[in-house]
Amino acid sequence: MFKYHVDDLDEETRRAVKEGRGPFEFLNLKYIRNQEESKRLNNDKRPMIIISSSGMCEAGRILHHLKNNIEDSRNTILVVGYMAKDTLGRRIVEKEKIVRIFGMEYEFNAEVVVVNSLSGHADKNDLCDFVQQCLPLKRIFLVHADLEQSQALYETLSQKGLNVYMPTKDEEAVLS
Repeated sequence: MFKYHVDDLDEETRRAVKEGRGPFEFLNLKYIRNQEESKRLNNDKRPMIIISSSGMCEAGRILHHLKNNIEDSRNTILVVGYMAKDTLGRRIVEKEKIVRIFGMEYEFNAEVVVVNSLSGHADKNDLCDFVQQCLPLKRIFLVHADLEQSQALYETLSQKGLNVYMPTKDEEAVLS
């Protein structure tokens, strides 16, 4: 939660958090703590903002909220993080007309707004800096990114003389 990572916030936001005026502390905000309470939101037709962890929109409560709201053009889906290829989240970002959720097809009518500046993922330069701080390393495995980004990082790290490997899906490696 943001309260526990105030060092990552700008000075104005840090001050607001210390004074009890943090970005997620306002009138009528209700934290939903369990799945059943979350599902009940889908029957509530009042205007609301649902803030949900997305996980690329592949699992969890977000699927229920999307299923129940994606066909309504009055709704907006605000995407604030990176959505990998071949995920429901990417299909939403790309505004595909029909999306599958829980094996059912839904007509996509909601508005989509993408704010890329809030992603928690490191970029290539951040990852290279991190690797430099971890040296010496026997081998670096690149396993979690879109292929183009993995290949670009592979090239950059290889040019630095590092032992980099991109395993294929379901490939196993023995670490010693």
